[in-house]
Amino acid sequence: MVQTNPLSEAAFEDVVMAALAACPLYTARDASHFDAATLLDAEQLWDFVEATQPKELAKLHKQFPDAPREALAAHVTGLIQKRGTLEVLRNGVSFSGINLQLVYFRPAAGGNQEHQARYEGNRFAVMRQVHFSTRTPDQSADVATLLNGLPVVSVELKNHFTNQNVQHAIAQYRRRDKNEPFWKRCLVHFAVD
Repeated sequence: MVQTNPLSEAAFEDVVMAALAACPLYTARDASHFDAATLLDAEQLWDFVEATQPKELAKLHKQFPDAPREALAAHVTGLIQKRGTLEVLRNGVSFSGINLQLVYFRPAAGGNQEHQARYEGNRFAVMRQVHFSTRTPDQSADVATLLNGLPVVSVELKNHFTNQNVQHAIAQYRRRDKNEPFWKRCLVHFAVD
């Protein structure tokens, strides 16, 4: 077994991932679940819709019997490209007579048990070394958090013990191709040391 230098950037990633994964809100997911073409964790998106909106899922199965998961991922990706992540999170998506919410916000009052259950069905995930580009597949974000399969936060980590700090993380973000859809897909990007 290869041991990581406890002062390396990889060790810092380990600590951040372990802290987030220990929180009951997050599930640690392997970055292999993230598809750089759709910019989604389609499995998490499917699981969220299945748990919170079974009637709409039945419509999806009926209209796209051969590949409902792929249809969901493709339609959500297309609508996010047109309208942006925040807008589809706020207002949901509609296609082919299927109306889906991509997140449920905390109910204002505690009386609606169905809405409360849907809110509790939200799925947060944290991933490490997320490869986000089909043009430059070697590039990755150190850590990303996802909400119901959609990336919402990217984090670039740097470590003083390797002579890097937050300014190096900012510079790394600035060197990246601003036209990569991933940067617009996330709601916020953090440079951390």
